[in-house]
Amino acid sequence: MKHPLLKLEPVIWLLFGQGILVGTVLLTGWVLILGIAAPLGIVDALGWEHAHELGAGLAESPGQGGPVGGAGTGAPRVAPRGRTATGP
Repeated sequence: MKHPLLKLEPVIWLLFGQGILVGTVLLTGWVLILGIAAPLGIVDALGWEHAHELGAGLAESPGQGGPVGGAGTGAPRVAPRGRTATGP
């Protein structure tokens, strides 16, 4: 009964260790940016403009060179509360 578990034990420990490694890297970056740099004013990570630029950069189509929802696509432009959407 213990034989299959003993064969899988190295794989289980490998996955466990990799999960801890990824968690450590992500948590360290999160703490540095949101816990230290943002309150000191070093980065503006919490601003709407920064989040919009980041999202527009991630949503670029590789073949077209423009953001998804840009001019001519018919997609609505999203603006934060109290502001109006402007654009082409």
